Amino acid sequence: MEKKKEQQNSGMTHAKRISILVGIYDFIAANVAYFLALLIRFDLHFSAIPKEYLVPWAHFTLIFAVLCVAVFYFFNLYKIIWRFASTRDVYNTLIASIVVFVIQVVGITMIHRMPISYYIMGGLLHFGFTVAIRFAYRFFLFLKRVLESKNGKAKRRVMIIGAGAAGQMLCRDILASSESDTVVCFIDDNRNKWGRYIEGIKVAGGKD
Repeated sequence: MEKKKEQQNSGMTHAKRISILVGIYDFIAANVAYFLALLIRFDLHFSAIPKEYLVPWAHFTLIFAVLCVAVFYFFNLYKIIWRFASTRDVYNTLIASIVVFVIQVVGITMIHRMPISYYIMGGLLHFGFTVAIRFAYRFFLFLKRVLESKNGKAKRRVMIIGAGAAGQMLCRDILASSESDTVVCFIDDNRNKWGRYIEGIKVAGGKD
């Protein structure tokens, strides 16, 4: 019992540590994304950026970064287990990013009007940075699984019977686990699903 409690406490500590690290990343990314947008706008020449644009960015960037982390916290983005992230989690991330984008547009425009490309490029870069860090671990597991499969290191080759919601959940669980099992295919009696893909894995046919 004591060992289980210690494991649970260490798990909570690890989860909080990850959340803090991601929060720090978001703080930095909020600054970097819009600075890169400004830099790209002026052909990657820092000296070419007019002070009338650089100074407003410098004045607003720290405030914006704090608000960004606060918005993400409000949308529970630091409480999601991203290795099991669903479509709903991606949707929440998108909505949170839109809210942050509006804050950037309204906030910095109150100081000084920036080039249109600054808003567009900055918003896209910031969303890209936000999504990238959250799905990096899943991408790492995917690459690891592919390499292990090619090298013949997979312990078991798994076929999932049923290409519905339950099958998809099972597939995600297997793919996200630390085991080296690999899902080879789905089978389902619904002919409309044959030849199609779930989580990048083919529905090979029916039970026959």
